[in-house]
Amino acid sequence: MIKYLVALLFFVSPALAHDKNHPEWNDWYMKLKQPGTGISCCSIQDCHPTEYEIRNGEYWARLGMLEQDGTWSLHDYVRIPPEKVLKKTTNPTGFPIFCHSRALIGSRVSVEGSTIYCFVPTDLT
Repeated sequence: MIKYLVALLFFVSPALAHDKNHPEWNDWYMKLKQPGTGISCCSIQDCHPTEYEIRNGEYWARLGMLEQDGTWSLHDYVRIPPEKVLKKTTNPTGFPIFCHSRALIGSRVSVEGSTIYCFVPTDLT
């Protein structure tokens, strides 16, 4: 029964965009594929602009959570496995993009339990 209610809520929820200020990028987001699998990197709520650092030659990006007002709040940094970095992918947003599941502890996104799907840096590598 709960499964059906969740599915119903999904279909009657208002449409969301990855970036409410740039709906023209939605098609680009939806075309992102996980390296080596061809599986989509995201649903409409899995990818977001982020901040990142390069530590010892590896990308570290901040996890995000979509807030009720449509904005993203950024949380802890997490190491991006090299095989999850989309290399040579044109990024029209001008921002690094991080796609991951959201594992929550209270109202905070947790590094533990989040699954990393893809990371698109702004500096093409």
